[in-house]
Amino acid sequence: MAAARRGGLTALAAVIAASAASLALPRTAAAHGAPGAPPPTDPWSIATAWVVEPFVIAGILATGALYLLAVRRVDREHPEHPWPRHRTAFLLIGLAGIVAALLSPIDSLADDLASVHMVQHSLLTFVAAPFLVASGVVTLVLRVASHGQRERWILPFLHSRIVRAVTFPLVGWLGFMAVQWGTHWSGLYNAALLDGGIHVFEHTLFFGVAILFWIPIFSPDPSPWRMGHPARLIYLLAQMPSMSFLGVTILNATTVLYPAYLGRSIAFGLDPLADQQLSGAIMWGVGDGVFILAMGLVIWDWMKRDAVETVRVDARLARDDSERAAIDARADVLAAAKATGSAKAGSAEATNAARPAGSAAAAEASAALSTGSAAGGSTP
Repeated sequence: MAAARRGGLTALAAVIAASAASLALPRTAAAHGAPGAPPPTDPWSIATAWVVEPFVIAGILATGALYLLAVRRVDREHPEHPWPRHRTAFLLIGLAGIVAALLSPIDSLADDLASVHMVQHSLLTFVAAPFLVASGVVTLVLRVASHGQRERWILPFLHSRIVRAVTFPLVGWLGFMAVQWGTHWSGLYNAALLDGGIHVFEHTLFFGVAILFWIPIFSPDPSPWRMGHPARLIYLLAQMPSMSFLGVTILNATTVLYPAYLGRSIAFGLDPLADQQLSGAIMWGVGDGVFILAMGLVIWDWMKRDAVETVRVDARLARDDSERAAIDARADVLAAAKATGSAKAGSAEATNAARPAGSAAAAEASAALSTGSAAGGSTP
């Protein structure tokens, strides 16, 4: 059992790392902007323009399979505390977001349309990343691991300085804003359209900082930087204007910001500038929508936890009242018993006090009779 546990844990950790690294591995398809087949423009060719990326496919399938295997083991070994089903659903949704972004026709169209490219980045940033964070992979690893593995390897890593540093909320918050602005207002975005390797690096950057950004909000895993609900709301609200302003800036641009798109959108009947403005609108709308939704979920979780806490406090107060009533009832019984005992003692003392007085009176009466008798006997 111990050997099987070690093997399962090692495989799970390895494949999780492999699936994350698969975003950074060389891609087999044509590089963005490289000569190749003409872009799909009719509905059928678009619907069938799926991308075959062996490393990405293998990473996604292996991660999902081993996650489910670990869940099955936890459920089997701890039937009284099974793995929450909603976390498994979160993992599958997160993996589906990666599939949609990197393997579906979205990836093929992102080569030629800035608007679709923005959808691709939104899937990685606002779907795949938060759902994978919410799936609780670290907690699952901790539950699958043995006590020795947790103490020797996992907990020291989680408590290491580098993990504490990169998971500090301000790091993810600043990194998210810096990557969004840095990629869209530098030569990196346009270079990614011309070079497949740079584009993979860009995807890895977007996905990585998104993971760090969403950890303080949705992660159920243990963390030294757990934020309360008010802090989470401020965290999200403070990021929202930056995303909105960036989207509005792209939307209102009067020139094409990324020359690599020139001439590509014509095949779809779209002017490059109009396509770029559509991408800005998507960033603005999707970004604001996701942040508002996230704040709503934080408020809902806050209210739910407050309701649970209220029930717990009410139950504790009711229990305290019951215990206090029992103590008061016992005190009343003891007081009544004490009063009864005092009354009996007083009655006994009164009886005992009355008895000597009665005896004295009887003695005096007897003495008087005796005196009288003696006097009568001496009379002639």
